Amino acid sequence: MKRLGLAAVAVALALVAAGCTPTAPEPAGTAASGEPQSGGTILAVQRYAVPGGIDFLTNHDRGLPNMIAQGYSTLVDFDADADVVGVKITPDLAEDWDISDDGLVYTFHLDPDARFHDIPPVNGRPVTAEDVVATFEAIIRENAITAYQFTVVESIEAIDDRTVEFRLSEPMSPMLENLAMSPNYIVPIEGIEGDYDMDSTLIGSGPFILRDFDPESIWRFERNPDYFKDDLPFADEFNILIIPDGAAIPPALRSGQVNYSPVAQRADVDALVKTGRFESVNQPLGPELLFINTAAAPFDDIRVRKAIAQAIDWDGMGSAIRGDYKLTSVIPPQLGGMSEDELRRVRPYDPDSAQQLLAEAGYPDGFSATMVVQQFDGYDVSEAEWIAEDLKKIGIDLQLELVDSGTYNARQQSGEFELMRGLRTVPTADRYMNDYLSTSGSNFSKVDDPKIDELIQAYRSELDQERRNEIASEFTTYFETEVLHVIAGPMTSQTWVWSTGVHNPYTSNDGLAPSVFGYGNIFEQMWLVQ
Repeated sequence: MKRLGLAAVAVALALVAAGCTPTAPEPAGTAASGEPQSGGTILAVQRYAVPGGIDFLTNHDRGLPNMIAQGYSTLVDFDADADVVGVKITPDLAEDWDISDDGLVYTFHLDPDARFHDIPPVNGRPVTAEDVVATFEAIIRENAITAYQFTVVESIEAIDDRTVEFRLSEPMSPMLENLAMSPNYIVPIEGIEGDYDMDSTLIGSGPFILRDFDPESIWRFERNPDYFKDDLPFADEFNILIIPDGAAIPPALRSGQVNYSPVAQRADVDALVKTGRFESVNQPLGPELLFINTAAAPFDDIRVRKAIAQAIDWDGMGSAIRGDYKLTSVIPPQLGGMSEDELRRVRPYDPDSAQQLLAEAGYPDGFSATMVVQQFDGYDVSEAEWIAEDLKKIGIDLQLELVDSGTYNARQQSGEFELMRGLRTVPTADRYMNDYLSTSGSNFSKVDDPKIDELIQAYRSELDQERRNEIASEFTTYFETEVLHVIAGPMTSQTWVWSTGVHNPYTSNDGLAPSVFGYGNIFEQMWLVQ
């Protein structure tokens, strides 16, 4: 993946200046409030360019759904309201649904007002059950990035134009969560059949229409006038600017060239908010994970993996670097994973024990290794250096290889790493667990453990939510003590900053779904003070 520098940032901002009219920042001391207003442009930021085309059936880059989410709809969606903690499902294309008592039949009733974008050859026709059938058959047939979620689907049938039925071979408790996941977007059957090129043309039923895009600088969306949700979206335009250099974001906010963006450094956030022209919220994204490639020595020995986990002073690192710090397991506690205190008991900070474990594994003098580090926020490099210093104390000489998010994703999928540290942002326990299923395409650390597979299957088959949480807890305890192919560190938070001229209803400090760019069509309910 081509890494973008300041030149690309300049191009993106120049394009905005030439082709968009950002809403001017509100005077100091004012804020967007009151009744929703229509018009204006939301200018959001994405940190890296997505390689390849925009067909989510064939492009497996994990950044793509973030870029195209606003043009598509899903059958159901994640509720991202401020008072939601964890996962709650809300209607999207399906205005309601029925689930059989045995959990084997899901029947969805489509909103009669839902229409595709008025773009040839679809030309704004209604969304039908046949489109839903064609979409999910293609997801499964093309082995799209979410195909694994539907392995228990026996059949998908259009009962009539507005009713679609999924029949399962066995219960799948996360079924609704899976259907809400991006990119399980509903596309016209014309796209599936090749009547237009899905790699370059986006035709969905979402709140915004993709008019043009330069994948390395800017994506321009316009309001969908035929959107099936009354009065939404409020903004006339929604644009995504690619700004990989975090240092360029605060100046872009101050100048009005962007009005909604993540900001990495706390000092920058405080300085922006202090002007009275900006607001902010700090939201949990997901855990920072240390992936271990167990295909070769010494990492095939769990004693080595446990030594690495026990040699790192996670609490010291978190308080010194992040300040607001929460330790997490491979499933965050919001989703049923282990609490911080439980995790400390099974994985204590104990360098002496770590040294002994290395000796027992045959490495009394340690060894050398390389850790690939995803550069995402302002803390990743500092934390990677902390980890290297801690491991050096027990004889592990760790070299750091810093990469951008695109390179990180490519290296992870290809298995070209010994150790790899980066962020994992998904909103459901099942999605986290799937990373460790022996047959999963996202099992980058090559976990092959029958009990892990058994626990995942038990979680998916269990319909009682309380019991599901118990299974998630059992999963994390077993993973931390008997598997440990991946070591979780801090729960990463992301601070969003927006102009006071933007009304942003998504200000919860809890849950995971609201804080991830592509989950929940959050931008449709933002409005701008004119």
